[in-house]
Amino acid sequence: MNALNLRAYSIDRVTTVVLTLLSLCLIAWAEEVELRIETDRQLESGRVLDADQVNRLEIQLVTTPTDIETRTRLLGYYFQFEDEKETRARARHIIWIIENAPSSVIAGLPEASLDPSIDQNAYKSGSHLWEQQVQGHPDDPAVLGNAAQYFWAHDRARAEMALKKAAELEPRNTRWFLKLGLLKFNQMRATEGAQRVASAKEAIQYLEQSVALDARPEARFNLLGSLAQAAYEAGDSEKARCFANEVLDDAAKYRDHWNYGNAIYEGHLVLGMLALSSGDTEAAKSHLLASGKSPGSP
Repeated sequence: MNALNLRAYSIDRVTTVVLTLLSLCLIAWAEEVELRIETDRQLESGRVLDADQVNRLEIQLVTTPTDIETRTRLLGYYFQFEDEKETRARARHIIWIIENAPSSVIAGLPEASLDPSIDQNAYKSGSHLWEQQVQGHPDDPAVLGNAAQYFWAHDRARAEMALKKAAELEPRNTRWFLKLGLLKFNQMRATEGAQRVASAKEAIQYLEQSVALDARPEARFNLLGSLAQAAYEAGDSEKARCFANEVLDDAAKYRDHWNYGNAIYEGHLVLGMLALSSGDTEAAKSHLLASGKSPGSP
């Protein structure tokens, strides 16, 4: 084989490898989407169960405890109620899922979360189990992501640690940077002073990484409002103005999009605050009134 043929062969080999990897990624993504759709369907079917059907499913689980679909349907049912009986039943199923199916789709959804203000003992049990799962599956992004979701609202430090590990394992997966960015954005809104500024700067870093990894214009549009607010809180007026103007410009192309109302509100809010900071009260008044006229988003 001469040098020219060898070079062509090498290029073909590289192309084949890249295409193969891309195909595998697309297949994995499609399977993941399909699993999420199926899990949502199971949850929805659980919401319309009656008491007799729930009792039959609970009895069924005694002989088939590994039936995750049935547990998912029951979680869909119990998630609707706040009574002590339903809350305890729900916690029992959540604990089983954490212990036995930590990488499942349902393990990372709100229906599989526990609230310490409702049942502190159950939450502590779940936390302990998730710590064990993270230690036992340090190379499984699905487990790490599900653990982060469990800790999201009540233990941001643990959630952040799990998400950073997932991002290290999958540095090209926009999901982990998006979640880190939103986690820091929520932390920014919940704190004051230097901590608020630091969280805002981290939120910008992660959200910009997420946008860089997701080439879809819609993905960028969804995050521009949050980026504008974070830049304002970080003290970067120029970046905040750029993001705010961009989200308002793009909003005209997304009038039927679920995020349209948020875009109008956030864009004008940031521009109004910037104008107020610079002493331009007329511009501030105009933008803040416009933000209040936002049609809203779900």
